Amino acid sequence: MKNDKSLEEINLVKLVIYAMIFVLICGLLVLILVLPMVKNYKNVSLRLYSQNSVNAHLNDKFQVSESRLNALRNENEKIFAQFDSSFDEEDFIQFLNTYFTNVKLKKLEDANTNQYLFAEFNISATLKSMAEFYEFVDALNGYKNIIKLETPVDFKAQGDIVDISFITQIYTSASTQK
Repeated sequence: MKNDKSLEEINLVKLVIYAMIFVLICGLLVLILVLPMVKNYKNVSLRLYSQNSVNAHLNDKFQVSESRLNALRNENEKIFAQFDSSFDEEDFIQFLNTYFTNVKLKKLEDANTNQYLFAEFNISATLKSMAEFYEFVDALNGYKNIIKLETPVDFKAQGDIVDISFITQIYTSASTQK
């Protein structure tokens, strides 16, 4: 049998030089291939952090706005119901008759520039005391529609009664207008 003498002929200096060249080439490959990815990762992480902070700030603003909107909806629920209610002229005349006598309702021509303005009425009536008019104004807020009382309101005293004339505007949503 033949003895293997290959290990005896190893030049240790050459082996160390080859090993160092191998480690140097591996290190260069790591620097060339991995470091740009790490730099890119840092940039992407920085942008992500920045975007997350912007998102958190906007989310906080959104939450505040949403809570304010919900509070306003709750506060104005009655007004929204009045706004969505359809207008009935006969019902409005009955409402006027509870506060006035000799009620005359005249619809004015449309010079309408507001999309929510349903109609304008000139109302002529008589009343026994000014207290009835003030009660009417207070009750107008509780009526089923949104009604705006236009100024000036004309009052003419004739003995114990007062003739009154004023203009009202009826507002409804576009979906309830006929």
